[in-house]
Amino acid sequence: MQTFVLSSGGNRGGIQAGSLLALVERGILPQFIVGPSVGAINSVALAADPTRTGIERVVRSWHHVRRADVFPGNPFTVGWRILTGQGSLHDQRNFQHFIRAMTPTGIKYFSDLHIPCIVTATR
Repeated sequence: MQTFVLSSGGNRGGIQAGSLLALVERGILPQFIVGPSVGAINSVALAADPTRTGIERVVRSWHHVRRADVFPGNPFTVGWRILTGQGSLHDQRNFQHFIRAMTPTGIKYFSDLHIPCIVTATR
């Protein structure tokens, strides 16, 4: 079984997307995908649309994203979120928008993916 195992590390997300594009362009597709953290994002995006068009969408998303797009705010807002007991250091709406931009419409559950995928992440 041909499996892609993607790594973690936020700064690797764009590099992974470019590598996936090169593989897909050569007709190399996985039968199964595994990814933690940022690898989870790219894993699901590829599993959702394992075509050149699909992975080009992912590459474009990584090309245009900036830190503030995913992690808005500043040290004051992060401190405020800690003091007020909010569940994360940053508001998650921008991150959700970033993820949705990578996946085609109609993908809501893992059962909707075209390739089986296992992901892990920590909170």
